[in-house]
Amino acid sequence: MSVGGLLIAFVLTIAVIALIGAPLLRRPGVSADSETVRRREKYGALYDRALRNVRDLDEDHALGKIDPDLYTADRAVWLERGVWALKMLDKVERQASDVPPAPPMTDADMDAAIDAAIARARASAAVSPDDDTRTP
Repeated sequence: MSVGGLLIAFVLTIAVIALIGAPLLRRPGVSADSETVRRREKYGALYDRALRNVRDLDEDHALGKIDPDLYTADRAVWLERGVWALKMLDKVERQASDVPPAPPMTDADMDAAIDAAIARARASAAVSPDDDTRTP
């Protein structure tokens, strides 16, 4: 083969490698929507894992396969991880919808809300015409 033929073969090989390799080296742009979807999937998977592990621990405990102290400690850890994952999912949802987070409730506010809900439930139960067994 001549030097010209080797040179043409070399140039064609480089061109083919460049055409094939360029898309592999190019990093796709990450949009806000795809980032939100990725984060939802990540935290959803973490929550599912925590839930699955808690169920497995409960089953092992019920069957007597695990020490009660270890069960209590492991269950607390996985519950904490599950709660964290749900909080992160909530945070992602708030950021995606641009809704400001609700202000934190104090214990007194929580007690007042519970008392109000109980009073509403009792009031609606007392007024219900369907049930003759309830007292006014």
